[in-house]
Formats: sequence, structure tokens, C-alpha cells
Amino acid sequence: YDGSTPVPGTVTCGGQNGSAAYGAFIQPSIAITQTTSGTHTYTAKFNGDSNYAASMGPALTTRVSFGTGISLIASTTTVQYGSSVTLTAVVDTFQTQVPPISNAVSFYYGGQSPIAGTVVYTPITDASGNVALQATLTAPLPTSGWYYAIFAGDATYNGSASSEIFITVNIPDFSVAANPTSLAI
Repeated sequence: YDGSTPVPGTVTCGGQNGSAAYGAFIQPSIAITQTTSGTHTYTAKFNGDSNYAASMGPALTTRVSFGTGISLIASTTTVQYGSSVTLTAVVDTFQTQVPPISNAVSFYYGGQSPIAGTVVYTPITDASGNVALQATLTAPLPTSGWYYAIFAGDATYNGSASSEIFITVNIPDFSVAANPTSLAI
């Protein structure tokens, strides 16, 4: 049972006969294909027969999540220091009839250094009509390096991480300053 709903499928049984030293047991199993996300609590129930009383096994709780994939593109892969780059991540569910994706995308560079800025979220469908989420961040990048996006996941969807994109940030090797710093007229 999944809660109070019988689970469809074929139950196979293993076990052993009893003896003077050991009791008999039966070990049923069933393959379950779950089509809804969330928490599911399963129990096994034996209805009993003329030789054995009815019994129910302990509950087994599982959490089912839909898988996701995330891709990342950058508006440019070479930028002058101080100029902004737009990073766009798309979280895809690869399914059409599922709940919306939560706004839980973060952008990083290097190890786990977050990129400062406001992420703009837009629910979309991909080219196949699947539920997806676009997350966009426009910000100046701090340094050259590998940039990536992570979808944290939620109660419905597993998290995922994008491939990395190398972005070159050209940092000037000189500066210009007025000398003298003030002028009296």
C-alpha cells in the first residue's frame, strides 16, 4: 500500500520453510514505479489464511523527486573589468505535466564563491513543451575563471549543477590619475 492506496503490480515471494530450529518466513517484494513526487509511505499487508493470522509490516517512507538538468550560457566570454555579463541558466524538468520549479538558482565562480546580484526568474517551457525555469543574473564579474549555476532542488525536484564556462575578465595593468590632485584658480 502507498498510504491507503493499493500499489499495482505483481508481488513475488521468497522465504523458507520452518524447521525445529528455525521458524518459517515469507519475504514479498514488488517493483514500484512512482509517477508523483513527494513523500510516500509504503506498508505490506498479509490478509491471513486458514493457517496464519493477518499481519502488517512496518511502514517504509520514501521521498520521490523529479530529476532536473541545468544549462548555462553567458552573453560574452571576454569582458573588461567593471563591465557586466549576463549569465542565463535554464533548469529543465524534461516533463510536461509537473508543478512549476522553485526559484532556487545561484551563480558561482571558482570553488563556491557566489556572484553578487539579483537573479530574475521566468517560468518557461523548453522546445519540447517541458516545464522549465530561466534564471538570469547581470553583474560585473570579479575575476577570470570558471563560472557555473546550481539549482538547489526542493521537495519536488532534485538539484543539479551546470557545466562550467570560462570567462576572461581583462583587468587593466595601468591607471590614470590627475597630478596635481587639485587646482586653485
